[in-house]
Amino acid sequence: MSRFVLLAVLWFLLPSYLFGQSYSYQDTRLEGLYSIDDTAAQEIIQSIVRKLPQAQRELVEDIEVVWTSEPFNVIPSTSREQNGKRNIYISQIFAHGLHEYIQAVLVADLLEEPHFTEAWLEAFGLRLHSRVDWENSEIQSAMDPVSFAKMHPEDEQRFRSEMTTIVAVLYQSALVEIILHELGHHVEGAFYNEGATLAEANNAERLADDWANNAVTSWSEEMFGLTDHSSTLGRVFAIAYSVEALSLREASGLEAVKLATLRGRIETSEFASMCDLQRYVQEVGWVCDGLAEWFLAHLFVPKTRLHYLERADLGDAYALMKLGNFSWLAGELSAACNYYYEAWQRPYGDSVLSLRLARCYDLGLFSMPLELSRQSAANAFCAASEGGWLDARERLIDYEGLLEDPSSCY
Repeated sequence: MSRFVLLAVLWFLLPSYLFGQSYSYQDTRLEGLYSIDDTAAQEIIQSIVRKLPQAQRELVEDIEVVWTSEPFNVIPSTSREQNGKRNIYISQIFAHGLHEYIQAVLVADLLEEPHFTEAWLEAFGLRLHSRVDWENSEIQSAMDPVSFAKMHPEDEQRFRSEMTTIVAVLYQSALVEIILHELGHHVEGAFYNEGATLAEANNAERLADDWANNAVTSWSEEMFGLTDHSSTLGRVFAIAYSVEALSLREASGLEAVKLATLRGRIETSEFASMCDLQRYVQEVGWVCDGLAEWFLAHLFVPKTRLHYLERADLGDAYALMKLGNFSWLAGELSAACNYYYEAWQRPYGDSVLSLRLARCYDLGLFSMPLELSRQSAANAFCAASEGGWLDARERLIDYEGLLEDPSSCY
């Protein structure tokens, strides 16, 4: 039996008194997100802490897990204040994104679309960092990877029915691994800051991982008479999500170092031990069997312009949108608009393209008569407004005379 199974069992068996104030609940509902219960993870952490050697237990019991409202791509961190106070910081939005990302990976596997997670995660992040109407059905749909996939209704219903428990247990497992890893930084004194070399950062991360592994191994032996030296699938998902979230923007400085250490933790040499014992769990064995190939192919490919050009040649609409972003940032606005238009013509499904095309028409970046450009801008702003983008909604007043029924844009 692996720790993954133990987590599933403990979810239903651990008594509620095991959690304490140091592991406070995510109790603030953030706009656009629904609450995810993390009770099981807290209780498992407390059970593990109770089995630590006294000196480690006393140190850990003084550490507070602080839930923040930082963006979805701010990964968990630790701090040791001058007054001796020790904290672990986890963004509620990061945790919510992790839960949804686990669903996205399973959807990608089902659809055999290896780049689905990247497309969904960017849609998720764009809405979190844009002015949107959270009551809009298209906005809500994009926040949920299962809805974003636009499956056949029967397939979607079956997926939700079969995967809900697996996603929940994987998420609790990932959260346990995250917190144990951060506790390991504190116990081992394995900290690093801006200016740290990659070797120093890798050493600190290895010490934290080793401590987390040893803590769970000792706990499983004492509680169940089992020795489990593997890492859980939860850690794989936590690291993969962190890599993908950080990779959506240009990482520099300490972030670039963290991204390199995350990739190092999921390298091929580590993956066998991460999944080995999971293969004996019939209910989730299929998840692990496909993970190694999927993660290694997806997470270790540099997301360069050439990479997206190759994908665009294969008909990938998301790659076309990324090429448009590259061109826009490079000041090649007409080229960017051409990429956006080509992506919009394909079954991409994200209403953000309407907003970007509206701006292209509004700025006159296509070779067409002014009157046609303004009409096209009006139609695109209307479509973007209907999709829940508030910036587009505010521009409709400039084009009302060109719209047959402006009320249809809301």
